[in-house]
Amino acid sequence: MKLRTSAAIAALVAPMIAAGGASAQGFTWNYGVDFTTNYISDGVSQSDGSAAIQPWVEAAFGNFYVGTWMSNVDFGVGDENVWETDLYFGYRNSINDALSYDVGYTRYFYDATGNDMGEIIGQLTYSPVSTLDLTARVAYDHENENWNYRGEVGFAVTDAIALDAAYGHSDFYDHKYWAVGGSYAISDATAARISYNGSDTEDEGWAAMLSFAF
Repeated sequence: MKLRTSAAIAALVAPMIAAGGASAQGFTWNYGVDFTTNYISDGVSQSDGSAAIQPWVEAAFGNFYVGTWMSNVDFGVGDENVWETDLYFGYRNSINDALSYDVGYTRYFYDATGNDMGEIIGQLTYSPVSTLDLTARVAYDHENENWNYRGEVGFAVTDAIALDAAYGHSDFYDHKYWAVGGSYAISDATAARISYNGSDTEDEGWAAMLSFAF
């Protein structure tokens, strides 16, 4: 299951790596790719501690959006899946200058096992000042009746440097998980991130990521 850059971090880094994309009569689209040393979701490695490449494409019309996100995976001996493809859509908007929300649905597919599961995802972000984002995120897998709760905080130290932390609980893994890290905007289209990830059952350790957005 994917773990994309949190809303809090995205909101802070977005002005620095503004993905201009293409637009026509209110329609916009963006694309990019991430290179990570370890694909970690909810405190658990999805690539058996190895590197992953994660391309993505997103199209938006006004506040509505639809996209796909992909990554190579490795779940260990006995599992034949080597690729994950997520399809998602949703609606994001701002209530006022300090409060914004995002409601969507994501479906997870794997090359060997096919259609796996889906999640209804909602998140609310509060920004009391321009450099601070506080986000509450809830995801619900209605087929397996699994909940995933997560709180996130992001703080912009400078125009290029941001720090972040997240803490949550996953019914799927039946554990609490967390991550702390930081990101640096190298250019308008490139950012680097490093994080330490773990859970109350096992620490996955450090992971580094290089992101390109266009």
